[in-house]
Amino acid sequence: MIEFPGYYDRTDPDKGYDQHLFLAGTTLQSAELNEIQIAGQARLRSISDVLFNDGAVMAGAEVFTSTAGDVCTCDAKSGAIYVAGAVRGVLPRVFFIPATGAVSIGVRLTETVVTAIEDPALYDPAVNSRNQGRPGAGRLRVAITWGYAGDGQEGAFYPVYAVIDGVLQTKQPPPQVDATSLAIARYDRQSAGGMYVSNGLKVTCLADAAGLQVYSISEGVARINGEELMFPQGRRFAYATAAATSAVALEQHVAVGGTERVPVWHTPIAAISQVAITREVSVIKTRGPTANSKDFLSPTYTSVMSIVSVTSGATTYAPTTDYLLTSDAIDWAPGGAEPASGTTYTAVIRYIELVDPATLNADATGFTVSGAVVGSAIQVSYTWNLPRFDVLCVDSAGALVVVNGPSFPANPQSPAIPGNLLALARITQDWRATTRAVVDIAVRMVPMQALNAVNRRIDTLFALVAEERLRHNLSLADQSSKKGVFVDPFFDDDLRDQGLAQTTAIAFEELTLGITSVVHTQSLAAVATLDLSPTLTEVLAQPLRTGSYQVNPYDAFTPLPALAQLQPAVDFWVDIKTEFLSPITRQFYNEVILHDPDDVRLHPDTVITEREIKLVGSTYVDAQYLRQQWVRFDLAGFGAGEQLVSVIFDDIPVTAQAIE
Repeated sequence: MIEFPGYYDRTDPDKGYDQHLFLAGTTLQSAELNEIQIAGQARLRSISDVLFNDGAVMAGAEVFTSTAGDVCTCDAKSGAIYVAGAVRGVLPRVFFIPATGAVSIGVRLTETVVTAIEDPALYDPAVNSRNQGRPGAGRLRVAITWGYAGDGQEGAFYPVYAVIDGVLQTKQPPPQVDATSLAIARYDRQSAGGMYVSNGLKVTCLADAAGLQVYSISEGVARINGEELMFPQGRRFAYATAAATSAVALEQHVAVGGTERVPVWHTPIAAISQVAITREVSVIKTRGPTANSKDFLSPTYTSVMSIVSVTSGATTYAPTTDYLLTSDAIDWAPGGAEPASGTTYTAVIRYIELVDPATLNADATGFTVSGAVVGSAIQVSYTWNLPRFDVLCVDSAGALVVVNGPSFPANPQSPAIPGNLLALARITQDWRATTRAVVDIAVRMVPMQALNAVNRRIDTLFALVAEERLRHNLSLADQSSKKGVFVDPFFDDDLRDQGLAQTTAIAFEELTLGITSVVHTQSLAAVATLDLSPTLTEVLAQPLRTGSYQVNPYDAFTPLPALAQLQPAVDFWVDIKTEFLSPITRQFYNEVILHDPDDVRLHPDTVITEREIKLVGSTYVDAQYLRQQWVRFDLAGFGAGEQLVSVIFDDIPVTAQAIE
């Protein structure tokens, strides 16, 4: 309700008034004029709201975003937007939003009452009238300005664009009639399923950055649930992944001695918790004062497995007869020979040593260890990352979503894709950045050229079947049909049914319609002329006329941007891989020697070699990784006073150098 002194509005939709019936002799009320105006606007809006939604872009009104740190800069251009029942113009504005999270960008509508005090042009301009110079009706000024949800500005907010983590989400190009779009979407869902890629949207794996997996999605067009989504430029997508792990306890490997590489059974390794090796060492002990007693080893060798030998000078003591291994001590209890009390002797022992995992130089497939006894067991306990398939999808709002598949030790399965998502690519998560594969699984629209090519292949297939049938024509009892395929080379009429009337003919090995000829003769008794009586007959008419309409009624012009050129703008390259050596070998052996004694241009000993090149087959696949390429940026066309602040290419800062 408008608050304005002297302004009256008695509009009540519940009463169902459809029009004003003015009576002769009654006074016209200002409230009645206000009601007529409001009723007309409401009636028009009830129709326009069916065609357009609030926030629909009619012309221009583009928004460009650039992220620097925690701030995203939004450069909103001028244009026309449907808001509150009318198409309204909006002026350009630059503002800032958070670089993380989801933010709605739109316009705010404000209403202001203007009287003759604020605008003197509203005083009555009628000269020589009693009302000259007196204030007239006020005006309601409605304006929209760019903003975002939560910016604290006044006015009702109408969302237009969505920004997620500084990336502007897709929106259908203007103008869009919502009723028409809904009808097209409904038809597309019923006829083509409504979930496919029209063109583009290729996914390429890039190098990981800051612990995130990074992918590049090219520009393109897709339909999701029947609605069109346009991606006018390529975009970069990064997301964090977490692998499911499985634990392996005490996996054993046989040591070969020295410094050796130990490959584990399950890869890639997530973390090594323990590595135990058998090490051999010589220790010098002093015999205790009591006979048949124990000599305890050093606390370092608490996990002693065996005693290899015990010697003192030239004497070698026998195990079991002279000594035993009891716990972590040399036990002289058997009562055999033993060193004298207080003398030293040498014992060679084997014990289990736990190796610090930080010293193993471990990678994804194994580790390096030193000092293990040859033939002994190397025990390792570790966790490893389980493989899985992730599917990169896009939703109806244009946002990229990753659906994680279940993790299995072997043969993982692709995840089920929700019905509201369009799958673009399957990512093989083997947790190795160098071998991670990206497979295009998007359902793509088949153009008419491809359908025609399929038809040609089918025709070729039938021709090959027919040709094969003709080769066995003499040996087959039934020469005309085989497995439902009728074959006729159209050489003559021998395969035609002579008992039925034939309306076609065979000519030049082709089946064509038959032609029957009848000879007619016509002659005139005398010379005759055509009747040129003035009888007019309308042969060709053009009842249409030329009309005109305004192309840009709101003057929504966008200033010409500065010119940006890339050299090279597009990078094409071909990698050729030869699978067989036969084509190369054929270049050297398929030679024909020609001698032409009558050709004076050739020396008698001249040898001309003719080579025949045959293409066995060729396969075209999309490159899994982009190659590195130097790109030159030429920026020009800046206006007076414009200064270049920064250059960002694919979210990567680029150093620019001014050229005079």
